[in-house]
Amino acid sequence: MTDVILPYSVKQGELMVVTAITNNFLKRCMMVKATLYESADFQVELCEDCQYTACLCADPSHAFTWNVRPLQLGSINITVGIKALDTTDQCDGQQPIVPEKGASDMVQRRVLVEAHGIPVEKTQSLLLCAFDSTTVPLDLPEDIVLGSQKAEVSVTGDIMGKALDNLNNLVRMPTGCGEQNMIYLAPMVAGIEYLGTTAQLTDEIMEKARSYMETGYQNLLNFKHPDGSYSAWATDASGSTWLTALVVFNLVKCERYIYVDDKHVVDGLAWLASLQQEDGCFQNVGFLYHTDLQGGQDSSTSLTAYVLQAFLEKGDPQYDDVINKAKICLEKCLEPETSTYAKALCAHTFTLTGDTDQRQQLLEQLDTVAIKTDNEKYWTNGAVPPDPQATPVTSIEVEISARCLLAYTSQQTPSQEDLGAAVPIVNWLTKHQTASGGWFSTQDTVVGLQALSAYGSHTFTPGVTPVITITDDQGFNETVEVDPGKLTEVQKRGLSHIPSTCTLEASRGGCAYIQVALWYNTEEAEADSLFSLTVDTAAVHCPPDPVPSFTISFTTSYNNENKPSNMALVMFKMVSGFVPVRESVNKLLEMEEVKKVESSPSQVTIYFNEIGSSPISGSFQVEQSSKVLDVQPAQVTVMDYYQTDQRKELSYTAPCS
Repeated sequence: MTDVILPYSVKQGELMVVTAITNNFLKRCMMVKATLYESADFQVELCEDCQYTACLCADPSHAFTWNVRPLQLGSINITVGIKALDTTDQCDGQQPIVPEKGASDMVQRRVLVEAHGIPVEKTQSLLLCAFDSTTVPLDLPEDIVLGSQKAEVSVTGDIMGKALDNLNNLVRMPTGCGEQNMIYLAPMVAGIEYLGTTAQLTDEIMEKARSYMETGYQNLLNFKHPDGSYSAWATDASGSTWLTALVVFNLVKCERYIYVDDKHVVDGLAWLASLQQEDGCFQNVGFLYHTDLQGGQDSSTSLTAYVLQAFLEKGDPQYDDVINKAKICLEKCLEPETSTYAKALCAHTFTLTGDTDQRQQLLEQLDTVAIKTDNEKYWTNGAVPPDPQATPVTSIEVEISARCLLAYTSQQTPSQEDLGAAVPIVNWLTKHQTASGGWFSTQDTVVGLQALSAYGSHTFTPGVTPVITITDDQGFNETVEVDPGKLTEVQKRGLSHIPSTCTLEASRGGCAYIQVALWYNTEEAEADSLFSLTVDTAAVHCPPDPVPSFTISFTTSYNNENKPSNMALVMFKMVSGFVPVRESVNKLLEMEEVKKVESSPSQVTIYFNEIGSSPISGSFQVEQSSKVLDVQPAQVTVMDYYQTDQRKELSYTAPCS
């Protein structure tokens, strides 16, 4: 019997020690030979004093080791074979045997090889129709980690194709709190509704989506309070107005596809109704993690627009009085000083209530502050950036723009004028989708996909589909044909030359949604951030101690005079070969500011309600689980969950290395 010990992951340039432990459970001696099978994915380097034959007698186990340096990024296979030798040589004065059964063993393990440095993803999405062509430059920065670059073109015939292809991976962020579980519910509902409307729903997709929805539904019940409300953390003393409205809205939608105990919906709506004040607005109870729904004089207005949508989705006449009173509160949205975020929320809500006059006034007001570039349109919640094309897109811009798109498309039958006004918003939203089909956080992805689904349901036109030709200036040439019977299928082609200029050309009729994604790592992250972060390490045990370990200490703050961050995360990637010490990680929960901690062999994630100007400090220990040489630094990131452009990244090293 043989066991192979490997680190969970290693980084490019590191040397991992592969250990194969072989056991002999027989009463007779065996002489065994160990072999590490060759692969183009790695090279084996000199290991002094290493022997690959051994006698297993009185000491029934032996450890064979190899020094292996990976040559490829991604998952690579490590295969070790052990064979009992038929030999005349003796072991401890005995003639070794070759057993009839179990004379050989083979074990294969996988290890993840990552590039060191800070990962960067760049995407460009576009709609390409027959006889159109465009070029996309694939440029790399000067501080790139060599070998970390890769690029891919994906082609689909459907506006929702990219998202439907990644239902389980829309947001590459931790999803450990109540609100974040919406990523398992809302996009699935949006996708099913869209596919049903466009007659593309298959049993396979339905089964897959149901599975995710049922998981999200069961997880959400962990965050329910006895009074019917929901909070982001099971330990919160009170439910949250905002989160309860979000949960109820999505549970009502889920009731159409999976079993949901309606008591959870009714209890939530009753609790929300109890918070309605004399002016029709809803009281904000519990912690609100999304500060754009929180601060300012129109906070009650935007929150009421948000809550009202849950009652409207339920559609029960018993809530008519609650709805009518809330509509009075929302008249404040029309005031000039109301934020763009609140106006977008109210415009969407008035579309749902059928209040056409208020909706039209808000859409006209929103159009005057929209940022228009070429055939695109979007909104910010503050000042217009001096250069919209060069300014990084933020989560709140996606959410506001998606709300505006919903205002144009949430009617049962939108007018051609409304659908025409929606086109530049759709162009902007799809242009900034990530490679997974989502955007930056749970909230913008949920609203964004709901908006694209609504638009796509009204504009879907099956028919002739194009052939896309992909070339570059270094000889690459491939074609992708969109199958009219599989419009949501996503076809991907890897690009082999980076940097280069990629050319995309459509022939035949119809249109395709195309995304060019470029990934690479840089040595250092951009320094401009409202977050500050320091990380230090201190040795606890160094070699020759059999289990080296060290402490990681951090201090972080958010340097904004006006307000603290939204919900924030601090994420620690592990140095190769080291894993978190569970007891020390759990002690982080004793900190007043920490709401939750998640740990795995490769990462520790700490959740905070918010991070303010007062520094927050903490520490935990890690220990070596497998030996790695030439150890590279690992990354630490602090970031705002809803404003993902607000982040700070740096690296740390193991003190004993």
